[in-house]
Amino acid sequence: MLSYKTEVSYFNISKEIFDVIGEISSFFLTKNGLPKKIIYQEYSFLRVPKFQNDEIILGQTIGDVNPHELIIRIDNKAIYHKWNFDINNPSYVYLGQSVESLSKALFINDFVVKRMILSGTLGNYHENHDKYATLLKEMIVDIEGEGILDSAWGNLIDEMRLGVI
Repeated sequence: MLSYKTEVSYFNISKEIFDVIGEISSFFLTKNGLPKKIIYQEYSFLRVPKFQNDEIILGQTIGDVNPHELIIRIDNKAIYHKWNFDINNPSYVYLGQSVESLSKALFINDFVVKRMILSGTLGNYHENHDKYATLLKEMIVDIEGEGILDSAWGNLIDEMRLGVI
């Protein structure tokens, strides 16, 4: 069997942040953690997330001159990648409706990529990338519905369908 290791960071959640994100998200951050690499980005995580305006900062990208951030928006508790190309006007890429849904999607992505594709479950990836993309799409949509496809997950699935990843 193929083996792999995913580097995971675990968080300490303050009472103030617990009160905002709730028990389930706090559980996932403290017990499950988040992987260093989420879709296309690698993050350096804060051990203790912090409030910044209407966001909770979980970490920032590694290797960028102007680091971008992984955040939880306080208004909807959803997870976003925050692009800081323009500090005064950042843009946001939706990753999941909660820490729990992001964790589920990341697990499914790891399962499809690191278990199924690498072991050739549906056949050679280069000849069957569309099958793997369809499977990943079906499993990701089961988490949040079709709306999740209008996010980084949709881009990832489209690239897999084309065979470029």
